[in-house]
Amino acid sequence: MSDFLCWRYDHYIHPHIQAQPMDDGDVFRRSLLDSGVTPEQRQDVEAVLRLYACQGFLLGVRTGSGLAGLL
Repeated sequence: MSDFLCWRYDHYIHPHIQAQPMDDGDVFRRSLLDSGVTPEQRQDVEAVLRLYACQGFLLGVRTGSGLAGLL
């Protein structure tokens, strides 16, 4: 991932995701994740989340750019 995407994730995407309200099911699954993995596995999960969040952001940018001519 580029430095820009890493910065964007740390300063925009991750805080936005963390600010979203969670229902009871989300809280339960988050609790399972926090208590059921080792610190090494936790780092792996965070790396995967970072990758997919950044790829989703790029997909949104590309899709918006592609639709600009239609709007």
